[in-house]
Amino acid sequence: MQPRFVPPRFPHVPLGLSTRDLVALGLAILLGIPLGMLISTGWLQHRAPQPARLEVRVFIPGAGIVSMDLERYLVGVVAAEMPASFPVEALKAQAVAARTRTLHQMVALGGSGCALHPGADVCTDPNHDQAWISEDQFRARVGLLAYVRLWPRLVQAVEATSGQALFFHGKLIDAVYHSASGGQTENSEDVWSEYVPYLRSVQSPWEAGVPPPYSREVREFTVSELEQKLGVRVNLRLVRDQAPLFAWQRDEAARWAAANGGIAVLARSRTGRVMEIAVGSRRLKGSELRNLLGLRSTLLHLQIRPAAAGTSRGGLGSRAGTGAGTDRAAGAALVVETRGYGHGVGLSQWGAAGMARAGFNYRQILQYYYSGTLVQEVSVGSPAPSPASPRAPGLSSAPHPYPSVIK
Repeated sequence: MQPRFVPPRFPHVPLGLSTRDLVALGLAILLGIPLGMLISTGWLQHRAPQPARLEVRVFIPGAGIVSMDLERYLVGVVAAEMPASFPVEALKAQAVAARTRTLHQMVALGGSGCALHPGADVCTDPNHDQAWISEDQFRARVGLLAYVRLWPRLVQAVEATSGQALFFHGKLIDAVYHSASGGQTENSEDVWSEYVPYLRSVQSPWEAGVPPPYSREVREFTVSELEQKLGVRVNLRLVRDQAPLFAWQRDEAARWAAANGGIAVLARSRTGRVMEIAVGSRRLKGSELRNLLGLRSTLLHLQIRPAAAGTSRGGLGSRAGTGAGTDRAAGAALVVETRGYGHGVGLSQWGAAGMARAGFNYRQILQYYYSGTLVQEVSVGSPAPSPASPRAPGLSSAPHPYPSVIK
């Protein structure tokens, strides 16, 4: 009688290897990467049992509300909100800003939660909240080799700042951020009409060399495109880019635009961003114009590209109710040049990258862009810190600063 083969039993080694570790280990074997290199880069390490940590309730389209470890969630936020190739100190700054923003919003800590999805603290809709992608989505987007190289940098940024958040006078701040300021960030009240003491305008010279479209973009709109997007009649021969100095002049310019179908910038902030503009009969905030036209920022200037010779055609005649004649030239367009990317308030992500390359650490970066704040440890067991101010509307800007994730 032949003896029955019994497969050997291997002892269980509690290394705590995750799926990511197993992928890295298999790749190392195939490519001949030394095991010590994986350990030194943080890919393989013994993971002792961790104490219970704070959980955040995240609304994910297609999955509903999912409870997720806060730090694990933050890795996905940093992956979606900032290029993983940015300097580690910039990634750390983004991690602290994202953690602060999340804590500020969590219902368990006295926050308002997600207004779009009751029962959730946050959602992954980047038009409303911080963007987020899973580890699998990141790997699929960048490819396996880039994933092995870049994902540990994101994990490192979150783990190195674990439990840290931004405070102003002992209270959590609303850590809004944007992609690029165009050279100077904006005061909160010039974007959202509310003064927030730590959201002050500062110079951002470290953005020199930022590539388009983050630094500059030029868009052209024909008369028909403007009228379709804005819902008003437009005369492209009448455009005023210079903002008036006084309130009575703004009202006069708005009446002029309404009577003639013209376009008139009514108010600019100290940094040059359009705060109010009249287009025909509509008076719009700069942020409204930006959303309607899909512009990168409100730091913009207007010009007219005239029609080519021989392409002009007759006027439209009188418009009902005004009696004013207008000309519409075939091929004429409104040229809108924008600088920067986003609302311009708080942390500039490209500015943070530039500061990191210049030798600044993440604490210095954050305390520069959020005036008067301190990076401090958050004690989960202590009473919930109250927000330092009401929530500023919107977080990072639409469209999303990282083009792989549309916001």
